[in-house]
Amino acid sequence: MNKRVVVIGGGAGGMTAATQIKRQDPEISVSVIDKGSYVSWAGCPTPYYIAGKVKEGSIIHNNPEYFKKERGIDVEINHAAERIDFDKKKIIVHGNTIDGDLEYDELVLSTGAKAVVPEIKGLYASDGSYHNGIFILRHVQDAFTIKMYLDECKCKNGVIIGAGFIGMEMAESLTHLGMKIDIVEMMPSILPMLGNDEQRKRIADSLKKHNVDLHLSATINEIISTDGSVSEVALSDGTLLKADFLLISIGVRPDLSLLERSGYTPPDGKLIINERMETGIPDVYALGDMVWTKHLVTGKPFYAPFGDVADKQGLILGGIIAGLPLVFPGVIGSAATAVFEWQMAVTGLNYAQARDHGFDADQTNVKSLHRIIGFEGTIPGLVNVVYERNTYRVLGASIVAQSAAAQFIDQFAIAVTYGMTIEQLFKVDFAYSPATSVVWNPVLAAYRKVFNR
Repeated sequence: MNKRVVVIGGGAGGMTAATQIKRQDPEISVSVIDKGSYVSWAGCPTPYYIAGKVKEGSIIHNNPEYFKKERGIDVEINHAAERIDFDKKKIIVHGNTIDGDLEYDELVLSTGAKAVVPEIKGLYASDGSYHNGIFILRHVQDAFTIKMYLDECKCKNGVIIGAGFIGMEMAESLTHLGMKIDIVEMMPSILPMLGNDEQRKRIADSLKKHNVDLHLSATINEIISTDGSVSEVALSDGTLLKADFLLISIGVRPDLSLLERSGYTPPDGKLIINERMETGIPDVYALGDMVWTKHLVTGKPFYAPFGDVADKQGLILGGIIAGLPLVFPGVIGSAATAVFEWQMAVTGLNYAQARDHGFDADQTNVKSLHRIIGFEGTIPGLVNVVYERNTYRVLGASIVAQSAAAQFIDQFAIAVTYGMTIEQLFKVDFAYSPATSVVWNPVLAAYRKVFNR
């Protein structure tokens, strides 16, 4: 009898794993169940879909029928996994097609993350739902709901709680739709993953330029609603902001509710996977936003809820289940985004993180250019490079630049992943063209700065 694999969760990582299993071994029976109405969806482009900059095809890649007909994968949407019996290897499922036990030989958990929602006075209506105009953006369904609401309400004033990547991207998207935006952030500064205050100031100045107001070291004391819809928010400093749209975007945490209903609580509340993405439960794997994996610099568990990480894990896990000798070694926290005219990207550890983890670290700041300065409008990017003092091993880097931020950071990411030093990076023969690069790119500039050459 052929092995039967069940995947719970049809997001990008889960569907990548399912597809890769069938590609490597078509004889394996693969089923995917998802409690929502969509599979094979991407969360990262949703702010741009809401703004009307990309179409639905950028966030929904394929439908269940495609996977059934073209890939031989049984996909069931609107099917909720209530509980898992790990001893008997069965899932209790509720749905139209399956309503009862679903057996498996091997199980892949890909249930993702859930938004962190603080306790705020006035958040909920009497029926326990949010008041009209209050949203989170975690799932593709959230994006559809938000876009429909914005199209109908013609909102003018938006408040975003949280100044992380999604908060920043949504601020730009809502501004693009003609709204006045306020961002409320409880920390005294934005984007702590960046390397220095000069980088952060560049982003903050850009927000101000585009009429986005930052309220730092502030929280929301109360949400005020009129006729069931949000109308104002009262801040901890006494400020009263107009709001006909409110987005809660202060972060996510792994969704372990299915495991908890099944009687399993991971140690310290963290589902930590090994290189083979095993959970410690026999024949149960996990991936994506619900798991912690190893940080390649610190060697410690690290939470990386990024779409590209989930996709890569899915690709490797599919091969592992099909019998290939593959492993997922870990991550280094690489991430990138863009806010108005600036791009930003990070990898590895910043200086404070490196010191906190016990590294004898140092840092240097250099300028970057994606083309020579003679081209009109070219502004140098700001680069921060962190390295180990005695060995000059690269530990991390961050950049805020007009263009090519992710491409520059990717060079440092390779160095961080493989433990390369600044001297070794200098030996790389980088390409040069006046219109697309410069002689002294950030890697080479860091070498000259550190070694005073």
